[in-house]
Amino acid sequence: AAAEKVYRAFFDEDVKLLKSGELATPEVRLLLAGPMIDQYEMDKKRQHDAGVTGVGEVKLAYVRPSAATLKDGSQIALDVCKDGSGVAAYRDGVPAGNASIVRGHAFLTRVDGVFKIWSLDGEVVGSC
Repeated sequence: AAAEKVYRAFFDEDVKLLKSGELATPEVRLLLAGPMIDQYEMDKKRQHDAGVTGVGEVKLAYVRPSAATLKDGSQIALDVCKDGSGVAAYRDGVPAGNASIVRGHAFLTRVDGVFKIWSLDGEVVGSC
């Protein structure tokens, strides 16, 4: 339950950044650990520099314990599915299509007794 709570908090912060096109915030950085810190900051910088924003609702279809093989450094895996199909993407204010539905995993580890996101994977799918 604690790992799922962390992922839900990350999801909420990530959606805010998708909509605003801003760089990674201190709030989201507190939820990350290990390789995810630099990877997430690079991803958000690319999004920001390209002027990408989104309008609409991203739905977290599910987040639940997973039997996925753990990534090096992680201690727990979650199955996740995010439905961004209701989000219109824009690049510098010009429509650029809709966001995707992505199913994958979140891998977390404990840092100072608190779960943090270590890495993510996912693939574009037709539905959750």
